Amino acid sequence: MVYTRIFLIVSALDFVLCAITYILFPAFKDSLTEEDFLIENISALLFLSAFVLALIFLRDRKSKKEIITLIIIAVVSLICFADEISFGERLFDLPMPELYGVKIDGFHDFALLGRDILKEELHLTRSAMICIAAGSAAVLSTALLRHKKRVVAACVKLKRYPPYLLITLSFCSILAAIIIDLDLFQRNIFYLFEELLEMNAALALALSALCVNKCKN
Repeated sequence: MVYTRIFLIVSALDFVLCAITYILFPAFKDSLTEEDFLIENISALLFLSAFVLALIFLRDRKSKKEIITLIIIAVVSLICFADEISFGERLFDLPMPELYGVKIDGFHDFALLGRDILKEELHLTRSAMICIAAGSAAVLSTALLRHKKRVVAACVKLKRYPPYLLITLSFCSILAAIIIDLDLFQRNIFYLFEELLEMNAALALALSALCVNKCKN
């Protein structure tokens, strides 16, 4: 659980420190929230590091569980790295397609595309979309409560094998970042939270690769 503790401590610290910096030092806002600046560059490097680590540790794996875990880490990290650099759009000046006015330069843009389609086709307001999101969360919570024993069993399994827990935390961070990216919340500080969630997701994947190597059978 050492790597899980490291993740939780670093995540808490970067949220607190960056939020304080964002609020007290407005001059640093762009460096914290804009594309191709500090946090996004760190995220890209961490995703790339997780991908490389997973490939390195795959070489001498014999356990099927470890091999599958490292493959998941490698694939997700590579996809997220590509997403962070916009599939090389700004690096190589590549043209990117547009749908419904949304430039598709990352996987998260498909969520934005879905949002805009709902807006244009169903004429949903932001408040309506928030209500739909809240209703979906309520339905999910009810389903989880109905299958409480299975949820508890899954949590126990995650605790027994820390890499699974770190990967789950990474997926949750990515999902939270995508939800924020939908612009349902009209507060600029949420853009900071989105970038931090992506950075912490990358950190979790890198730590999960290290954790697999330490927990090897």
